[in-house]
Amino acid sequence: MHAWRRERENRERESFAGMTCEHKSKREQMTIGMGSIWWVVALASAAMAATGIAAITHEVGGDKGWAVPQEMSFYTTWASDKTFNVGDKLEFKWTGLHSVLEVTKDGFENCTSSGTPNGTSPVIIPLETVGSKYFICTVGPHCSLGQKLSVTVGSKNSAPPAAPTTPATPAAPAPSSAPASLLANALSAATFAIGSILFTCL
Repeated sequence: MHAWRRERENRERESFAGMTCEHKSKREQMTIGMGSIWWVVALASAAMAATGIAAITHEVGGDKGWAVPQEMSFYTTWASDKTFNVGDKLEFKWTGLHSVLEVTKDGFENCTSSGTPNGTSPVIIPLETVGSKYFICTVGPHCSLGQKLSVTVGSKNSAPPAAPTTPATPAAPAPSSAPASLLANALSAATFAIGSILFTCL
């Protein structure tokens, strides 16, 4: 009789321990699951933010604005240390009598034009395509005196050209692969964490 009662008590204790472990396991699974979801969302948001490149509005000439420069190479020098990408904008601002007109390479080099210039400041011109863009002032001899600008527009995902003296470096992975990689890592981490909890009571 006593042996039967002890056996019954042992079974009840084992059953209770199993239920406690199972209850704890389910609770931890829920906690880990919710945490993993937030972890994946946070990493995905960071990845998308990292791959985005904000558009820039370039104020042509900086503080000097758009005017007849003292040096013929002024606007060439101004543009030389800047990166122009599709989606960026050029802002031409001036006082006095000036204008701005986009022209061909030949029109830029010879200060000739056939279009209708914009003579009201400020003028904002979006850079919508990749390639070289040319702009001149059509007022009198202003273009011949150096009031002209050429820029080279690249895509947002293109890397800036390396300096001639800089050794070539391996190309960086395409930006589009970053979100996929981060999401894969996050999902792997979440799966591992949940799996660890599932086997805690085995």
